[in-house]
Amino acid sequence: MKEKFSFNSFDELVIQGYKWRNDQVEDKVLVISHGMAETIARYEVFANYLLDKGYAVYGIDQRGHGQTAITQEKLGCLGEDGWFRMKEDLKQTVDIAKRDYPSASIYVLGHSMGSFLVRDFLIDYSHEIDGVILSGTGYTQKTLLRIGNWMSKRMMNQKGPEYISPFIDRLTFGGYNKKIDNQRTDFDWLTRDNDIVDAYIDDDYCGQVHPVGYFYTFTHNLIRILYKDYEVGTYKSNLPMLILSGDSDPVGDYGKGVHKTKAYYDNHGFDTQMKLYPSGRHEILNELNREEVFMDIDRWISNLE
Repeated sequence: MKEKFSFNSFDELVIQGYKWRNDQVEDKVLVISHGMAETIARYEVFANYLLDKGYAVYGIDQRGHGQTAITQEKLGCLGEDGWFRMKEDLKQTVDIAKRDYPSASIYVLGHSMGSFLVRDFLIDYSHEIDGVILSGTGYTQKTLLRIGNWMSKRMMNQKGPEYISPFIDRLTFGGYNKKIDNQRTDFDWLTRDNDIVDAYIDDDYCGQVHPVGYFYTFTHNLIRILYKDYEVGTYKSNLPMLILSGDSDPVGDYGKGVHKTKAYYDNHGFDTQMKLYPSGRHEILNELNREEVFMDIDRWISNLE
């Protein structure tokens, strides 16, 4: 059963989300942190699969996204100190799940932008959860992040944080389709499932070019998350982590950034497993082999219980 829920956040913003749950769930809860330019509603098929396996699933439309953004004109607008507040919104979602299921194991899954948000969440709150799953993650080069940060800051100072720059968008995403033959749309890099791509394009809350303020905030925090030297003791010892990606995902640099991510968490005391799916693109939960991915996630969590 899917039910809406909401809570008040910073600046009296009301965060909108969904819970997928039934009366039989007692021991496993998954909290999902979705990606950029999408909504939590896109995880319905995955959530229902887990529901049938005895999980509860929680997720919100993050600030600047979906129903939380209120209007389409505000899509991508995170607001002042938006990344920190988005991380605290995720923490509050986890807290709500823990209150609803005080005896359950709590797992967090982050996809794409959401994976980097979860990686930031782990710096402060890894002791609050029992395992973590990263999907569509990577390790962007520091030089590229600095260039993007400088350019977006310059445009933001000139034209304001809500200015839409097609140039910044092309700089960020313009090359993501380059290895795909017979390109059909600008979003083929998401998944090989054409129906999913078409639904994404037709969704009024998906795929919009984000404002320069978003890119400035995102690149600024990625530099901190990926390249600041955090001590091993920062994290919960031996926290289980599953890293999933397609080997054709440009965000993960076609596997290279995914391997680098695993190496980082191996070196910081995590109990890490990784799987790369042949020919899989960015949205591995929406790929042609998604049932296999769903089963791998369920099997991994079940083996921890």
